[in-house]
Amino acid sequence: MSNFISRWWNGGCLNKLIFIGLILLLAGMSIIWIGQGFSASEVARTWNKVKPGDSLYTDSFATVNDTFSVNCRRLIRPINISDIKRMNIKDWQKQKLANTIDTLNHKTGLIFSAYGTSSDKMYQQGTSFIGTYVSRDSTYQPFTDKVKVKNDYHWYVIKPNMKIFMDVNAVDMPKGYTYADSNYYVGVDRTSLEEAPAFNKRYKSSKKP
Repeated sequence: MSNFISRWWNGGCLNKLIFIGLILLLAGMSIIWIGQGFSASEVARTWNKVKPGDSLYTDSFATVNDTFSVNCRRLIRPINISDIKRMNIKDWQKQKLANTIDTLNHKTGLIFSAYGTSSDKMYQQGTSFIGTYVSRDSTYQPFTDKVKVKNDYHWYVIKPNMKIFMDVNAVDMPKGYTYADSNYYVGVDRTSLEEAPAFNKRYKSSKKP
């Protein structure tokens, strides 16, 4: 086998390019497979265990990440005639807006809401509790105006713990869209049913009173 590979490798530049291409392809497929495995494992931690009313927490990674590591999302949909009729605008403006509606567009999706949190905020409040579980979904996709292959996403609808969530994002509502419901969604892969270990420890000051 090794002799065959050696002869094939020495067979010319094209053979070498093909060989390198195959190695890169296999490496890429391995990374995707490993990533999907980790994601499925993270989802399995809570997906079939959580019940309405349960407390949801962030995982340990979010407690050491200095960026806004937990962001709530909102579901959006195209506006319709009923939405326009309820708008507080002039009748001619309603007619103009109604004429722009794409009745064939039924595309929904999740966009980032205004609310996010950070590890600093969690430490200030002494908890990684992000909210109370309401329901779950595995059909919605992050919203995009581009053609995209459907991926496997899992979301929890939560009643957010507003003590740790802050107004951190400028909402980017696509033109011609509105909120589909009042729910807040978070990705399942960053959630836990237990308080993060960082908040089970209490810091003791060395200073004397």
